[in-house]
Amino acid sequence: MSMQLPITTGIWKSRAAITFATVSVLLVAALASVVLSRTESTASSASDVLLTPEGTRIEVYTSRIAAQSVYDVLLANGLSDQIGANLTVKVGDGFGNYVSVSFSTGGFGAMMSLNADTFVSHPNYVVGHEYGHLYAHYYRGLVWGGSWASYLEARGLTGDPRLESSYKWRTNEIFAEDYRQLLASAEAWSDGPYQGNWNIPLASEVPGLKEFLCTTWQGERSDTDGNCDGSATGVISPDAEPSATPEATPTATPTPTPTPTPSPTPTPEPTASPTPTPTATPAPAADDGSVTVTIGRGWRSFVAPITGVTDVTVHWGKRRIPVDIVVATQTYRVKGPVTITITP
Repeated sequence: MSMQLPITTGIWKSRAAITFATVSVLLVAALASVVLSRTESTASSASDVLLTPEGTRIEVYTSRIAAQSVYDVLLANGLSDQIGANLTVKVGDGFGNYVSVSFSTGGFGAMMSLNADTFVSHPNYVVGHEYGHLYAHYYRGLVWGGSWASYLEARGLTGDPRLESSYKWRTNEIFAEDYRQLLASAEAWSDGPYQGNWNIPLASEVPGLKEFLCTTWQGERSDTDGNCDGSATGVISPDAEPSATPEATPTATPTPTPTPTPSPTPTPEPTASPTPTPTATPAPAADDGSVTVTIGRGWRSFVAPITGVTDVTVHWGKRRIPVDIVVATQTYRVKGPVTITITP
């Protein structure tokens, strides 16, 4: 029996495919095989390598970042012996933000890829989100036989027809954002004080969700994985949402990406190329603070007048990563003719 689930795990919307490999009927309830593939240009050898006490191997392919600093951020965002024992983390220029996870009779294995620019600018944001993917898939395979059902029930999303309809509605992305908000470091939230999917309640507003993630999701075997002891948690206040006015200065740049904020949505790279001359003029803000931008025919660049959610998927960065959240003053591309509404 085999099943394929296409999902994207990159915080800046890096795209990958997770395949649950064939397992026997006796093992299918307990095991899932997840394989994500991604081709990246990497340096010939790591400039810094660290093997942590948890068993995690950190490989850094840039002189700008020390392996110890990556380890410090991983610890702050919940690195555990369970997941860390078979985890490899790779950081480098031009890398995407994503994870790959595998379950087999040989055990659990995982790899986390981090973009150097993103790590330098928003380390806790990107690590908090990406580690959330690892936390999700580790227990999803170990305890829940590859099923999201218990999580969706706890999140109040069981049967929601919008699930998997777009990037922000992918279950694995919603989970990773919940982890970033509830179980990662406080800085993971302050680095990017907005939720990837604004159409659902904030994770902190869902009664019992943190307790569920700390106990039930782990099979009620322990509450030590992640920051479940309350020592560091990204407690969220609705007041912390981005300002609705164009003049407001965003407190963080989404991924996330994305990479892949986005996410999550992408965090603009500090060394990005010069911003093209915008080809669209935003209309005045509506009563609800939303702004519309009209784009002419063909691929055009525009500068986001406010931070908010778009009703049309736009593209960010050299790789044209698709995103649904934009940040004021940042440049995006979209194929016209189209009118985009940005809602703060």
